[in-house]
Amino acid sequence: MLLYINIYYVNKYKDHFLTVLIYKIHLRTQYTMIKIQKHGAVLKTDKDGYLIPDVSLDKIVPPWDKAVNFIKEAYIKHLGKRLHSVYIRGSIARGLAVEGISDLDSFALLRGNPPKKKNELEWTKKVSEQYMKRFPFSARPEIWFNREEPFCKNLEEKWWLKLGAVCIYGENLIPRIPPVKLETIVANLKFQSDYISEIISYLHEGIEDADPEQVQAYCTWICKRFLRAGMVLVVSRAKVFSRDLYYCYELFAKFYPQQEAAMRQALEYALNPTEDKEILLLFVKRLGEFLSQEADIDY
Repeated sequence: MLLYINIYYVNKYKDHFLTVLIYKIHLRTQYTMIKIQKHGAVLKTDKDGYLIPDVSLDKIVPPWDKAVNFIKEAYIKHLGKRLHSVYIRGSIARGLAVEGISDLDSFALLRGNPPKKKNELEWTKKVSEQYMKRFPFSARPEIWFNREEPFCKNLEEKWWLKLGAVCIYGENLIPRIPPVKLETIVANLKFQSDYISEIISYLHEGIEDADPEQVQAYCTWICKRFLRAGMVLVVSRAKVFSRDLYYCYELFAKFYPQQEAAMRQALEYALNPTEDKEILLLFVKRLGEFLSQEADIDY
């Protein structure tokens, strides 16, 4: 599956992932409601049928360029010689960032294993807090890292790197990755119901003792994955591909109109997460069961 963060890495580096999750996406100094808008695009193909990445260094424009440089310097300072390369993905790398809504989505590849101990990860929290003070027009940054070697041997991660990221520091691995056709993604994407079970299990484990802000973080996290899982379900029928939340919702709803309201609620929660555990768990149970059932149907 071409997914935002592969569940393998969530499980293997759970302490790091949870630390990042608590201080990351869409948690603002003062929380404001975000209106659902048709934002983003589907990836186009060239004359030979290869998907055309819509990211570029040239698209990282003010005021986001200074925010990107701040995060890059933070990685360099705190990871030192272990740092192999740093990448930016998402709306900033696509020139689609919206002030007051978009976050800075970054990740680094390392030489050797990433740090796991809590004291080795405290810098991510401090950097996140400093970032929010310096760049109040942005949602909290996503800061995470993984080993360079296994990451780039995994087919799904290579696609993710090729189609959705730009290198801002170190050895750029993207040119080494062959271009990707939609047919290749369709042929290799095998949506597994186990994935839904795994992320729901992870949610239940993490949310048990979570405070309201952490519940919101988990809500955003799982709803984004439901939206992109919905995209994976319909990609072979839609004949297009997108990771943008609105288009994931829209394309899913086209083929599952009876579930349109549920997936629109997932979109709403991804943007405006609830802090109510019971409401979230009930919603996740219902939509998760449907996605799992559909995953077992061969289209």
